[in-house]
Amino acid sequence: MIIRKAEEKDIPRILELLKQVLQIHADIRPDIFIPGTTKYTIDELAELLKNKEKPIYVAVDENDVCRGYAFCQLQEQPFQIIWCSLSLFLLMIYVSIKRLEASILAKVCLNM
Repeated sequence: MIIRKAEEKDIPRILELLKQVLQIHADIRPDIFIPGTTKYTIDELAELLKNKEKPIYVAVDENDVCRGYAFCQLQEQPFQIIWCSLSLFLLMIYVSIKRLEASILAKVCLNM
């Protein structure tokens, strides 16, 4: 599994994964989440990919197929310790299509 910045070619797969996550939520809370919808359109995702302050990362397999995604927001924390600066927290949501189960993959990057 490789983690890299998302590219426009990843948009269809990200949308597919977003639909799967929304369906899990809709199954639990149909009063809040509408099945068959997504949070973003193709055009909205294309614009989000251009935003350097809110990068999107994907986890891809050996065939460069997107298996997970992370929408991130870079922030400086006022309480940072000089020798340990937290630069990025990356939360990957991995959705297994074959097993229809979701798991969370977290990666914390520290600048020391």
